[in-house]
Amino acid sequence: MKSSPCTPVLSRRSFFRGGVSLLAAGAVLWPMGRRAAAQDVAQGTPFSFQVLVDQVRASARQPYTPVQTLGQPFNSLDYDGYRNIQFNTERALWAGTDAPAV
Repeated sequence: MKSSPCTPVLSRRSFFRGGVSLLAAGAVLWPMGRRAAAQDVAQGTPFSFQVLVDQVRASARQPYTPVQTLGQPFNSLDYDGYRNIQFNTERALWAGTDAPAV
């Protein structure tokens, strides 16, 4: 596919790459934004960059809390076991003909 210098070309690959990047950034920033917004609403404080800096510094002063392990059977789950996990359609909440409509 030829493009002129004035016409940008959007390929599927670049579109997908941009979409994945946007989703990843949103997944990382979403919890932080929700927590900050909830605190601002509860305190009635308008948002500013200094508020953000203060929240990050306060968070940095907190002791490290390690990530909790899931327990059994997940602790002994290896790569092949993880790949064998499948959705059981027979136990789905919306399975069958008598399932309630949304």
